[in-house]
Amino acid sequence: MRRTAVLIFLTLLLAACQQPVKPDQTAVDANKALFDQIRTGQEQGVLAQMSPDAQAEGAAVLAKIKAVIPATPPKSITPVAASVAAGPGGRIEVLVVEYDFADRAIQFATTLAQPKGAKDWKLGNFRLLEKTHKELAPNTLSLAGRSPGQLAFFALAFTSPILMLAALVKVLRTPGLQNRWLWAAFALVGLFSFQMNWGNGLVLVNWMALQIVGFWLVKGPSQFEPWMISATVPIGALLILGGLVARKPKAA
Repeated sequence: MRRTAVLIFLTLLLAACQQPVKPDQTAVDANKALFDQIRTGQEQGVLAQMSPDAQAEGAAVLAKIKAVIPATPPKSITPVAASVAAGPGGRIEVLVVEYDFADRAIQFATTLAQPKGAKDWKLGNFRLLEKTHKELAPNTLSLAGRSPGQLAFFALAFTSPILMLAALVKVLRTPGLQNRWLWAAFALVGLFSFQMNWGNGLVLVNWMALQIVGFWLVKGPSQFEPWMISATVPIGALLILGGLVARKPKAA
């Protein structure tokens, strides 16, 4: 019984990263082909895929972005976002693919249209976002370079589930305790909800929230996305460990 409760508790503590998106593979291939054309200097081939009205804007964009794309192939390619709109005339997919290089990462977004009945995609427009790995370092789950406030928040987030686990064990080991499983559930209750953007230290607070465990780590598939850390005040655990509630019954 105790082992089951501990396993359930530990399962709740696991932070689930968002699963990578699964866009249309042909759209991903089209994004890759276009990116390689830009990377290898085939500007005219890129512009030929665009409508005449969009070519002037496309040429201006190409002039700005081709200098930031390394000539070497990327180390990895990861689709990180996709949205599809379908209608009677076909569908449009906005796709963001992340290309990782030795010293930088590049997000390359394309808007692709596929007319009804067609197999190939037509290029609408594209854009690029580039940052060095040094600039993206704050988005990693690291304590280096964090402010005292961030470190204090991380300490709260990390110690809160430990206190809850200790309170849960105390409840399960207290002899003669009535309503044991209600107290076990109370050991996992947290008061208030705090969510921190680990990249910049901004905190969102919900003073009206009651949490179960309340400690989560969440991050999207992109290097451009920061870790989000959620914490709570382990009010149930503090009351139990402090001996204010769930005490051993006094002998008659």
